[in-house]
Amino acid sequence: MLKSALLALALLSGAARAEEVIQEFSSEIALEENGLLTVTEVISVRSEGDAIRHGIYRDFPRGFAKAGGGPGRASFEIVSVERDGEKEPWTAEEHGDTTRITIGEDSELLSQGNHLYKLVYQTDRQVHFRDGYDQLSWNVTGTGWPFPILSVSARVSLPDGVRPTNFAVYTGAEGERGRDAEAWYEGYEVFFETTRALSAYEGLTVDLELPQGAILAPSETLAGEWWWRDNHDLVYAFGALFVALVYFISVWTAVGRDPTPGVVVPRWDLPEGISPAIAQYVDDGAIHGASRKGVAASAIALAVSGFLKIENPEKTPTLQRTTAHPPADLPAEQLALIEAVDNKGGSLSLERSNSLAIQGMIERLARSVSEAVDGHFIQSNRSFFAVGFCLSLALLFGYYLASDIGDDDATMLGVTAALPFFLGLGVWKLLKAIHRSPSAAVVTLLVGLIAVLGASGVLAFVFFLSLMTDYVGAATAIGSLSLCWGLVVLNQSFFILIQKPSQEGQVLRDHLAGLRMYLGTAERDRLNMPGAPTMSPSHFETLLPYAVALGVENPWARQFAAWLQSATPSGNLYDPYWYPDFSPEAFADLGTNLGNAAFESLPEDSEFGEGSSGSGGGGGGGGGW
Repeated sequence: MLKSALLALALLSGAARAEEVIQEFSSEIALEENGLLTVTEVISVRSEGDAIRHGIYRDFPRGFAKAGGGPGRASFEIVSVERDGEKEPWTAEEHGDTTRITIGEDSELLSQGNHLYKLVYQTDRQVHFRDGYDQLSWNVTGTGWPFPILSVSARVSLPDGVRPTNFAVYTGAEGERGRDAEAWYEGYEVFFETTRALSAYEGLTVDLELPQGAILAPSETLAGEWWWRDNHDLVYAFGALFVALVYFISVWTAVGRDPTPGVVVPRWDLPEGISPAIAQYVDDGAIHGASRKGVAASAIALAVSGFLKIENPEKTPTLQRTTAHPPADLPAEQLALIEAVDNKGGSLSLERSNSLAIQGMIERLARSVSEAVDGHFIQSNRSFFAVGFCLSLALLFGYYLASDIGDDDATMLGVTAALPFFLGLGVWKLLKAIHRSPSAAVVTLLVGLIAVLGASGVLAFVFFLSLMTDYVGAATAIGSLSLCWGLVVLNQSFFILIQKPSQEGQVLRDHLAGLRMYLGTAERDRLNMPGAPTMSPSHFETLLPYAVALGVENPWARQFAAWLQSATPSGNLYDPYWYPDFSPEAFADLGTNLGNAAFESLPEDSEFGEGSSGSGGGGGGGGGW
């Protein structure tokens, strides 16, 4: 009687305000001896064409924490869906560990008024085997409905001969333990009914304790099926990673291993026919293309040869043509630079107003150097890498199809993949700097920075793993993030490792390593090298472009400044025509200033440049659409 009066009053109030509400939510839960639940939900809703325009949706969480630890996943299968006594179209969409059933058609609008929905579905693994008893905890309505629910009733039918040893009911928002409901049992059935209307985002959860053994434990075969359901995302993910790893290691072993390096000794002779830009390209190996060092080294090589002057290098560097005519055998990349200056009337300022001219110059320089090196000094093996990259994409797509990850989750995963890419790029740059640095203190600092980047990557992985677990469950989060980030790291690593110098290229690298060793050696140690030339302005200028290309212009410039100070304290011995703003200390930053100015002058889009109530099974909620 009390229930009827409350319902009538709530209905009259809701109709007067013309609110969209769930007038009644009735659920029949039939528990079989094998633990399978067959649930029939009858949901009476009032539509006003606001949130409920085409129909309703129902969310069903499938993930749960297993008693022994680790994530589990329940099955969910729709048997039938009806509206107002007729079959109604529906679609199922996975959102991580939640299945959303959307009822209705996008092309059809509901009439305003009352509608009766009936859903029948089956699910397993809702009974948990505790010490001394079996437990069914079932969230009847879920706590995700954005509408009030005026009345909720539930009937749990137990297997023949099974009576509950205890039962309880909870109401309210998720986590609350309200008792605004009645519960009783008759024979092998347990009944639950609310004593008040539930507000939006409130629900009803029932909890039953059954005699131990009332529900059959899973057979070995069924337990194996459950294990696969819980872990197939992990198996797919790490299996795909293994396939990619096997491919890349096999290819690297076959075609990517570098020739054995020769013995490196200090040397001051320049490699015959090798320009500073080509030297930089071969020395850097995997960091191909036009680099700041290559552009700066080419400009300085032209300057010390008398074809350019470098003015105002510390602010806005300007390349000024001299009257000297370049020879016919000038390296192609240096000819591109000369022509760029000539096309600007003999004076090219490295600033944004000349961005298109500078971009064209760098593109020609890059193309010239690449044509001179690729296939001759360096074997890029790009075709093998391209196959591996396509294999990685196919593995990712296959995982997307086979796993439980949804479209939105996959998009978020792709965004996060930018992080390991840039961290990996930073680590590679630091490793190259360690390779070039003659200073133990600098090496220690760089190793520390690599450790910081590595720790940042681990922390970021843990953060995104925790974030994704809330949406897709632990197994899918671990599998998808490990696969996506792992493939990024694998492709990035093997893009570098699969390239190798030819035999002739390795000889050139050994030569350049010896030249770097000489350029970075202190003056007092150079004097102990048999046959080493005496420092002079001519010797300094000859090797300066190569010092810039090999990243050791700083120690080379300091050696020259020290020699110049000891040779002529007044500083009048050296006054280079090509560098009007000369000071001995300025040489240390000349290459950096030129390279930075050139690349910072590029257009912005240039490609050059160096991611309670509510507890138990069931639940979720729903809404209108």
